[in-house]
Amino acid sequence: MTPSREEPAWQKIARAVTTYRARAFALPPRVGRRYFFAEDGTRIAYYVAGREDGPPIVISAGLGGGVRAWSAVIERLSPRYRLYAWDYRGLYASSPPKDGRRMAVEHHASDLRQLIAHAGLERPVLAGWSMGVQVNFELFRALSPEVRGIVSVHGAPGRILETAFDSRTFSNVAPSIFEGMRRHWRGLERPMRRLARSRRVAEGFMAVGRGLGVMDDTIDPDLFHDMARDWVKLGLGRYADVFERLGEHDASDLLPGIDVPVLVISGGKDKFTPKHRSDELLRALPQAVGFTLPNATHFGLLEYPEAIADRMLLFLDELGD
Repeated sequence: MTPSREEPAWQKIARAVTTYRARAFALPPRVGRRYFFAEDGTRIAYYVAGREDGPPIVISAGLGGGVRAWSAVIERLSPRYRLYAWDYRGLYASSPPKDGRRMAVEHHASDLRQLIAHAGLERPVLAGWSMGVQVNFELFRALSPEVRGIVSVHGAPGRILETAFDSRTFSNVAPSIFEGMRRHWRGLERPMRRLARSRRVAEGFMAVGRGLGVMDDTIDPDLFHDMARDWVKLGLGRYADVFERLGEHDASDLLPGIDVPVLVISGGKDKFTPKHRSDELLRALPQAVGFTLPNATHFGLLEYPEAIADRMLLFLDELGD
């Protein structure tokens, strides 16, 4: 979309910054990047792939990785479906809002609603990983959107910081972590980028993750390395803002009213959103079906992408085109 002549100065700056940021983040093969302006003037990046006349699927990412995390799934679904993904405001190629307080889940859900309208999508399927699950559910708070179904990948109801790792410890220490990220991210950014460029460092990090049980042996090392290099470019202060606001969100009250087919994909070894939390979704949603990957962690999209894509295809077949 071409900005109008009356475009405010702050929006011109945001657009210029976003143009630079867009060049900094890589894309999966055969995925194109586009933009639209949200109602508050925030420039939102979105991505398009797949068959032009295919039924639409809109993908909402997690905080651990943007559209790249869905690379294998996008590749698998592209021959039959039109796929849309997008970056949350302030992350990856989307610009931050002028008002820094507009980073809550309800603001991301509003951006999702505007993306669907901007792209002219009719009855899309919504797919989300982790945070994306919360964003998709929040879309139902203001209205009942015309969607054919929802795919929840490693998502859970409730306040995620309070339920992660089946302990309140994370929620107790998280405020200090977020504050540290805001204070020190500029000093950490350059050394973190250098470390992220090293394949050996990424392999060491994955080894630690496997040892702690938060990653499976099947995780794709190349994709993880690419995602890590993108992640350290985000600006940890803004990332902390988004994460903290996510921790304040609770969609539990919406679940009984989401009366569309929902596929709930969980990981048997997911410590961040333990399987029993995903099971709560199955009980609360009127039309939910479950699919568990016994050895998957919270990074199931990088560990078992083919299995996730195949189960999504079966779910989509059941919905009909």
